[in-house]
Amino acid sequence: MDDVLELIEQAADDGNRDEASRLQKIVTAGTPENGLRVLSASVYKIARAALTDNRIDVAKVFCEWLNMLQPGQLATALGIAGVTQALTGSGAATQGFRKFVHKKPVNGVRASTSASATRVGILVSTGTADMDFDEGVLLLPDGHTEVNHLTGNEDFSFSLVFVDRVKKAHLQKFDILVCAISDSCIFADTLTYLQGLTSALPGIPVVNGPAKQARNTRDWLSTRFDGDSNLVFPKTVRLHVQLQPDIPLLTQVRDAGLELPVLVRPVSSQNGRGLEKLDTEQAATRYRVGDEALYVTEFVEFVSDDGFYRKYRCWKIGDRIASNHLFVHDQWKVHGNCRFTTMEKFAWAKDEEDEFLSETDGPRFDAIVALMDKLGQRTELDYFGADFAFSQDGRVIVFEANASMRPLHPEYGERYPYLKDMEKAHKAAFDDMLQARVRIPDA
Repeated sequence: MDDVLELIEQAADDGNRDEASRLQKIVTAGTPENGLRVLSASVYKIARAALTDNRIDVAKVFCEWLNMLQPGQLATALGIAGVTQALTGSGAATQGFRKFVHKKPVNGVRASTSASATRVGILVSTGTADMDFDEGVLLLPDGHTEVNHLTGNEDFSFSLVFVDRVKKAHLQKFDILVCAISDSCIFADTLTYLQGLTSALPGIPVVNGPAKQARNTRDWLSTRFDGDSNLVFPKTVRLHVQLQPDIPLLTQVRDAGLELPVLVRPVSSQNGRGLEKLDTEQAATRYRVGDEALYVTEFVEFVSDDGFYRKYRCWKIGDRIASNHLFVHDQWKVHGNCRFTTMEKFAWAKDEEDEFLSETDGPRFDAIVALMDKLGQRTELDYFGADFAFSQDGRVIVFEANASMRPLHPEYGERYPYLKDMEKAHKAAFDDMLQARVRIPDA
């Protein structure tokens, strides 16, 4: 079959659609019913590879074929969306994909062969902005928990539940639900709707229930730790600056009880996008206010005594704490790209991260356990990450704690092999959390 698939791919590459179609019909007719799944998987693989290589004609031929082999399947809809995006843009691709999920809100992504497998429904949304279907894969909008790397355990049967048009009947088939919609600044209405929907399902536990996700904002959490001498939780306020254009930003910042330097970002931003540090009045004057509210956070210096900035990430997964990464950078804005700059330049930075990920005792580990337990008590989330640093006097400076940050980075695996053990531990803890929670229905 592989030889014929190569001939079809070549015909599509040459623009000979008639020959490609003729060969497709021969292959389809000659494939027994029990072999269609394998054929569909091969067709999907070629379509994905063609999208990755920007060979749109090939991708279109194979996606159309996939639609004949597996109509109404999520993988097919994603492939078609990827081709549509390449040909006409993300707007048309998003519109077409939303039509698909409105008609079919529940889509299996990992089906177990065991009849007794735990049925897990992962609640997601397509949001309101245009989505990105690059390479024909599902990239959920900002404001979601990233779960695509956590659905491999064959003891579970995972489904994505697109809640935009979901009804109570769609959810009753599951043993447990996971609310992967994690940012109320983006999905306030959706989370409100889900609160009512899931409360009508008292026998089905919900990991990271929508009411808990809805209240866990940066400004709310920054007020939960007053009086804790071991923690520094920088004050954060939400300013609707765009609604008061005649009042200078700096005036509104000071009226909220903050002084420079401060960090500002749009409330819906993720991964550091739009994050700026305002050190001076001139910087505050130059800052361009967009059309949404801002989070404004007091800047707390966290440089280490060697002149480098360190940002730690850990996850609370049920009753376990899993170290995730330690980024080291030469300036305050510490994000994943520092792996390919500062951490590539200094081998000791990688060694330091490896040591952190392997740590199971000691003063630093004890401080992290205490932090994550406190965050768990305040947020009541089952599954969340926290970014933090250590001040030079040993206190923990907490930057954020939520379920919207990335838990795993498989793209780093080859250059940072020690991360693979972390990923295995994280996945195992996630599986154990699901098994434990499925036996404890929500009150």
